[in-house]
Amino acid sequence: MKINSKHIYFLAALIILFLLQLYLNQGRILIPLIGDEWYYCHPTSFKNILDWPYYSFGHPPLYNVLTLFYYFFFPSSPQGLHVLSFAISFILIFIFMLYFYRKKSILLGFTGALLIINNGYFFHNASEAYPLQLGGVFILLLVFGLKDKKSNKLITSWAVLSFLTRESLLSSIPGIMTLKGKKSLKVIIPVLVTVVLTYSYYYFVKNEMMINSQVGHLLENEKSFLNFQLSSIINYYKHFILKSNVTALFVIGLLLIPKIFRSKYTLSILLMALAHSLFFAVYDSYSERNFFYPSIYVIAAITLLLLDEKKNSRKLVNIVCIVLLLFSGINIKKNLRVNTELTNKKQFEVTSTKEIVKIIKENNIKKVLSSFDYNTKLLHKHMGYHNIQGLQLNDIQDYDKDSIIKDYKTLIIDDSKIFHTDTSPILKNYMKEKYRLYKVIKDKDLSIELYIIKGFELNERQ
Repeated sequence: MKINSKHIYFLAALIILFLLQLYLNQGRILIPLIGDEWYYCHPTSFKNILDWPYYSFGHPPLYNVLTLFYYFFFPSSPQGLHVLSFAISFILIFIFMLYFYRKKSILLGFTGALLIINNGYFFHNASEAYPLQLGGVFILLLVFGLKDKKSNKLITSWAVLSFLTRESLLSSIPGIMTLKGKKSLKVIIPVLVTVVLTYSYYYFVKNEMMINSQVGHLLENEKSFLNFQLSSIINYYKHFILKSNVTALFVIGLLLIPKIFRSKYTLSILLMALAHSLFFAVYDSYSERNFFYPSIYVIAAITLLLLDEKKNSRKLVNIVCIVLLLFSGINIKKNLRVNTELTNKKQFEVTSTKEIVKIIKENNIKKVLSSFDYNTKLLHKHMGYHNIQGLQLNDIQDYDKDSIIKDYKTLIIDDSKIFHTDTSPILKNYMKEKYRLYKVIKDKDLSIELYIIKGFELNERQ
């Protein structure tokens, strides 16, 4: 039987991408939940599934439902959610590669897939238990479906699932309207009905609008969360171009401007990227996660334009791919150092939290004073660190000299050296007067300090 060389190239490319993604995430796949993951992976039961507004934190419910199923089958293994997220991330890469393989352009597919991996957010968080990777899968299914003129039912399904993953993915609607004209109503109406039903149900259950909890907090405290100053918007796009993975792609896009304006499809996908990014441009947030979806739209739009151009000039497209691959190689080298630092920090969070839990258990401590980062790991049992009953967690930033807990069974965790938390100077002075340093948990340049009230003797075993 004759083996098709295209199959071999495709499998080889997939293996390289898989090994690269595995290498980048090897130190984080099997650790307990950390950081904001408690926020997205809140366990509940099937009988409470209709109460999703209480644990979705102002977002649509699809990812929460997915984690609900996971916790149903694996209630004692939250770290498996990292494996699930890693798999979803690789599915995103696989979909990209498979599409271009079917279009007989493996090199272009490999180039685009590597650009996605090089996105700062994806590079450092592909195995994190966040919904963004799942939204990326639906973006690709939607844009590839539009390119191949798939049925309205299929396009509608991807658009609805996109919204149910992340409300910001309603940014696809302007692009669909531009591409399909009046025919877009067959897609947009079901999506808008889903939106109205989702927001209405959320309001019915919680008696408040479905708004991202961070945005809601800003509205409550600052009465506004948008910054319409031109300088702020320009700053956002400067960060997007220079600090994400689209710098070289942006330059190539400038060279292809005449072809972009002749391609209704390319303009439509870029409009989706613009619609999504504009919100975060006025939201005044330069977080890498806010660049993730726009960069996927841009990568898909430009690589699909190059796919069309390949019919006219295969050599030119191959040269562009080589340039983009070189750019990706440089970007990988640059990101690896940051990735190593982040991995070390996350592993330290896990090991230090486990050591703190051991101290709490051995000494029957009931109260802990700490920052948000350690409080979440100790407060939420579903993060996988302990099952201690009756543990009281208090935010270190909410306490001062007059309100400090004076209980002998209180442990104070000072993690300001790694999280740069705003620990009150009054509290720091009070700790020197009334508390003694019990232990320093340290690994290389990372350390946290544990304090106990003077006169309170804990188990001093190391």
